Amino acid sequence: MNLKQYYTLFMCICSISLFGQYEGLDSTRKQVYEKQSFKDSFAEKEPLISDKIAGLDFMVSPISNSLFVEVNPFVGINIRDRVYLAGGAFASVWSYYNTYFTSGINATGRLVFNQIFLHTEYRLQYGQISSEFMPTKYGMYGLPIFGIGYSKDENSYIMVGIAVSDKFAISNPLGKFVYRIGFYF
Repeated sequence: MNLKQYYTLFMCICSISLFGQYEGLDSTRKQVYEKQSFKDSFAEKEPLISDKIAGLDFMVSPISNSLFVEVNPFVGINIRDRVYLAGGAFASVWSYYNTYFTSGINATGRLVFNQIFLHTEYRLQYGQISSEFMPTKYGMYGLPIFGIGYSKDENSYIMVGIAVSDKFAISNPLGKFVYRIGFYF
């Protein structure tokens, strides 16, 4: 045999051997072709506004010979279950020798941490502005309310706070103290 024949035989043996090894590897393992998906960053983002909210706050205070009832329906938005922004109208009646009415509109913000939330509210209120020893005068005034609350579940909560304005204490039997029991619909 000459060198050319050895070279041809060597190439033939090597190619059969290499082909056999390659086939052996492929036949013993299963090849899985996974479909590669690319995330659509626009479609899979969590929306900024999670939910629309509607609810009702109320406060009832029976103290000695008086009765105070306040009702505050509201609507708003929930931003990623952390920030609640709402607005509404309210009305209250206080019966203490005379009957006093208060009404107005409010804007509310809440910052939620698990079941605890910080509450801030600004009211534009029409109510009594004279003390009980003076003739009854009504007027419009703004007042902020700050508080802290607890929500046991997604549907109800309780909040306690303080109103900054002295005028609020004139039309509220609890003075500057505010508490609310509320429900979401």
